Amino acid sequence: MVWIDEADEIPRVAQVRFLTLLDDLPQGVIVACTSNCSLSDFENRFQTRFQAFEIAPPPPTDIQNLLVRIAPQISPRDAGQIANFACGNVRQALLDAQGALQQLA
Repeated sequence: MVWIDEADEIPRVAQVRFLTLLDDLPQGVIVACTSNCSLSDFENRFQTRFQAFEIAPPPPTDIQNLLVRIAPQISPRDAGQIANFACGNVRQALLDAQGALQQLA
């Protein structure tokens, strides 16, 4: 398996060159790319090599439940505020929770 995070950061020229790599991979190798951009932002020949799956960000209640579970020192009210301000960005919520934990220490 080849995993490429933030594939939208691959320059267009490199996207086209990447096609050769895809063509030369052994049978059975899977390539997964992640991106926060629209598929249409990619070189057309690059787009057609992948099947796209859109994943919606989690709702604030799911993020709040995660924070309450992994950081019980943070009050549910504060965890809810962190979750709401994160706007579905779990990484941001975790960073904000880490900051809140550091303030409690």
